[in-house]
Amino acid sequence: MKPIFLALFLLATSMLGQTPSAPHSRQSWCLCTAKVRRTIAFAEGKLYSESWMDGSNSRELQRGLRPAEFRVTWNGQEVASTDGEWSLHSAHKQPNADGSWELDLMLTHGTLEVTKSYVVYPGSSIIREWATYKNTGPAAVDISDPHFLDIGTQLGDLGTIDLDWMTGGENRPGSWMLKTESPSAGRDRNFDSYDPFPGATNSRFGFKMGSATYAPWFALFDRAQQEGIVVGFDYFGRWASSFRPNADQSISMQLKVAGYHQSLAPGASVTTPKAFTGIFRNDLDNAGNEVLDWQYQYLWDYTRAGWFPAIRMAGWWSNGTPWKDPGNTWVGGNGDAASAFRKVFRLSDLMSEVGADVYHRDWGWWDRAGDWGGPDFRTMGEYLRKHDMGQLVYAFIYTVDKRSKVAQEHPDWLLSNTLDMSNPAVVRFLEGQLDEFANRFGPFEWRNDSTPTATRGTDDTSLLGQDQGFRIILKTFLDRHPGYAFQGVNDGGNNAGYDYARYASSISFSDGAVGILRNYWASLILPPDKSSDIADNWKPEQYDKALWRGLLTINFDMSGDTWSPSKLEGVRNLIDIYHYLEHVGLVGRWVHVYRPAVRGDDPTMYFERLSRDGNRGIIILKHVAAGPVVVWPKGLNPANKYLVSYQESDQGESRTGADLMKSGITLNHQAAGELIYLNVPFHPDSRLYRAKPTSPADVRKASASNMGYPGVEIRWGPAHDEQWISYYEVARDGAVIDKVAKGTYFFDHSAGADLGAQYAVRAVNGGGLASPFAEAAGSVAATRGIVLDDVSPTGLSYTGDWKHEVKLQPAYAGTLTSSSEKGAAVEFKFEGTGFTWFTRLCGECGEAEVNIDGQDVAGIDTYSADDIFGVGIYSKSFATAGEHQVKITVLGKHAGPRGAGTRVYLDGIRIAR
Repeated sequence: MKPIFLALFLLATSMLGQTPSAPHSRQSWCLCTAKVRRTIAFAEGKLYSESWMDGSNSRELQRGLRPAEFRVTWNGQEVASTDGEWSLHSAHKQPNADGSWELDLMLTHGTLEVTKSYVVYPGSSIIREWATYKNTGPAAVDISDPHFLDIGTQLGDLGTIDLDWMTGGENRPGSWMLKTESPSAGRDRNFDSYDPFPGATNSRFGFKMGSATYAPWFALFDRAQQEGIVVGFDYFGRWASSFRPNADQSISMQLKVAGYHQSLAPGASVTTPKAFTGIFRNDLDNAGNEVLDWQYQYLWDYTRAGWFPAIRMAGWWSNGTPWKDPGNTWVGGNGDAASAFRKVFRLSDLMSEVGADVYHRDWGWWDRAGDWGGPDFRTMGEYLRKHDMGQLVYAFIYTVDKRSKVAQEHPDWLLSNTLDMSNPAVVRFLEGQLDEFANRFGPFEWRNDSTPTATRGTDDTSLLGQDQGFRIILKTFLDRHPGYAFQGVNDGGNNAGYDYARYASSISFSDGAVGILRNYWASLILPPDKSSDIADNWKPEQYDKALWRGLLTINFDMSGDTWSPSKLEGVRNLIDIYHYLEHVGLVGRWVHVYRPAVRGDDPTMYFERLSRDGNRGIIILKHVAAGPVVVWPKGLNPANKYLVSYQESDQGESRTGADLMKSGITLNHQAAGELIYLNVPFHPDSRLYRAKPTSPADVRKASASNMGYPGVEIRWGPAHDEQWISYYEVARDGAVIDKVAKGTYFFDHSAGADLGAQYAVRAVNGGGLASPFAEAAGSVAATRGIVLDDVSPTGLSYTGDWKHEVKLQPAYAGTLTSSSEKGAAVEFKFEGTGFTWFTRLCGECGEAEVNIDGQDVAGIDTYSADDIFGVGIYSKSFATAGEHQVKITVLGKHAGPRGAGTRVYLDGIRIAR
């Protein structure tokens, strides 16, 4: 803030103090930064906006208009701040910890007390505001339709004005789509969040979440003067807005809490949602970046390192849940906790190889929604953290099964199956539920879903309290647990907003119906790396770089699994590019978004990320164009030189920013998965790498057991490269057995895992150059074990019908043997101190019996809802070395709560000597 503006503000504040001002005294306050100068005045018993100027050019945006600052229906009569006879009771200014400052103006008129609040953000044109309405009288008062934004503007002639708005996040084609209209005098444009979804024939007026039909965003832009204002707000209940073009060429805009009507008790108050206004010039890209910069600077305090920006993988999340069961309901129940636990053992391997950051445990893990019994998330999280990975747990804590304990004990808390968060007791209960999760799970990212709001019949009044209660719960969770995080989702993007994004590591802004448009327009509202789409549309087994590289516009999720080496490498490369873009300031905080002009193709297929200083950029091509295309970048520094290079093409050239923005970049033949880099020469797969990275440091090996399964773990210190380390390779006895693209840890749990083996690790940089191997050291000398491979001609004796498979990539040595015949058996003799049976777990797997030296010693359940290879399912140790005979028999029984088969697998026996 400029010193003169601050001085004027402080003078006005000190003069007012807490002494009521007479209705006809005049006071004014400047809500001013270098980018905006808005004057709020009180005179003749009226509070109004006196002036609103663009700080960059001193252009007046109101031109004599004096719009009201608040409006409400009080005892059946609409009351506005410009009605007169108001008394100004106090003005209070306070600084905030983030560098912003707040002005609170308290006015009274009869029994109505209103506090109008503003927050000003230095360096930004954004001003946030809201109102609190209080009953100071001795009797209850009816209150309805409280407004939370009233503005008036006169940008220019109505014939040159665009009214821009956006469809909402309801999971339909056409979501998050920009719409532009031309306002005309005498024709109001009204929006109601209960409106049918635009263009959808099967959508009706009625209850919807806050951003289902319309996004919480509007803009007015004068094409002649290249000047505009942007409006945004945060509310998950019912809202309505109106734009009234007037004969004097001005436009009045209002936002209110729609459908709100209640009897306000003496001393009670109602606080509205928050709205904001901002100023932009030239085009909507600048409006978007103004809003993004405001969020980066002032709404970033709950963005948790390690969780943002993180790539999440969910695996086959629905396996082991009732998702596909006949008669299943949304609240689910009877989840397979054992399978939910085991999933992490496979997913951690997958995520380690491809470089994902967070395991996403989605719907259906619980015994009963509301009771939330389930797997051992703490042990799962501990294992994931060895890999430097986090754990996300899905739980719509406010949507409960009516048979749950909380529903049975507090039926009055329920609106259908939704806990009413307008009730303070419910808020305290759910705060405690999240505390219990934190204590039980350890560090995790909470992912919500479902519908946090519910009406009382046809009455929408409770939605405001529910919205506010939910935000209290969310803030309390993050305040109490600083190492934890939150991901927002409500059946896709039915609820989205700026404070929601503030609290979240990401917001799932669609359940997939947005399609390839993705966040082209939604990034006018949400930071690109706090925007994620549904995981189920992106399965590694379906990887195709021509389409998947387009995911670099958002913070993407995946589900499913694959064993295909080429698909795994494609996914790893994609995640590596995303992580590298973070390294060079093109992913994460401070990223700007531009929408390049395009000739020869649909411009929404081209998305530009630019660094905060404008010196580096990437243009993401979401598909392969049918013919030649010219793309004009935006936002570049005109005098700067930019090296233009590509992900797929070897071509490159150096050009000025001015030339690139004027002449564009021509793509005559677009390669599948092409990306255009601007001053990003050392991206993954660049041909410019020349030096190898250093070798990993302090490589160590040790015997370990993780999640109940034995193996050998390898740890090392990070390698160094002049530009970028893409991944590590782990070798055993001279052969590479895996890649590690996340963390500096590897757990070998295959039949070949042996502390006596020679393990080594090397680093591979972004150009594919590898360091020398660094050999692992162990704490003690180890004796090599013996592996009886399942297809070994000696050592194993089979009876019954067994199937032998070869060239099976995930199995040890590529071979696997199995039988589903009751009574089929495999026997072996050995001399040593113990053995471990390695198997495959699967949904068709059944039970087996282990017999040692003629005694049945263990019944083994080999069922898991997911395929998991290389599992040491049973181990036996003896005090001293000796001769033993072991028999493993197929029992022909289904295993697990959802087991459907009886097959038992053998992937090898390891003998300890």
